Amino acid sequence: MSFIFIENAFALSKEDQIKKFDNPGANKAGLYIYREDLYQGRGVQPKILINDKCIGNLKIKMFFYQEVNANETYTIYTKSNWAANDELIINTENEKLYFVEMEVKDSLWSGIASVELRHENKGMQEVFELDMANATNCN
Repeated sequence: MSFIFIENAFALSKEDQIKKFDNPGANKAGLYIYREDLYQGRGVQPKILINDKCIGNLKIKMFFYQEVNANETYTIYTKSNWAANDELIINTENEKLYFVEMEVKDSLWSGIASVELRHENKGMQEVFELDMANATNCN
C-alpha cells in the first residue's frame, strides 16, 4: 500500500485566511473596509481611498483588507460624483485590527456616503458574511 502526500491540499484561500482575523505582524495594523447589503444606495459605488491612494470601488456585500504600518495616521475616505463624501481618521496601533463600515444612504438628489469605525466584534461578524473585493487603482 502506498500513500501520496499532497502538500497544501487543504490550504485556505486568501479570503479565508484574511477572515481568520489573525493579528497582523509586528509593526503592522489591519484595515477591513466593508459595505453590507443595505437597500439604500445600491446603485452608488464610491471609491475608497486611504491617504489619497485609491484602493477601489466598494460594492455592496464586499470588503477590502489592507495591512498598513502601525503607529501612523491614516485618512480613509469616500469619493464619488453621485454621493456626498466622508472621511475617517485612524491612528493605528501595533498588531491591531480596525473595521470601517461604509454606508450609502439615498437623499433627494444623490447619495450620502459615510465611513464609520465599528467595534471589533461587530466588524468581524459583518465582514465574515461578505466577499473580498480585489484592490484596484481606480482608473
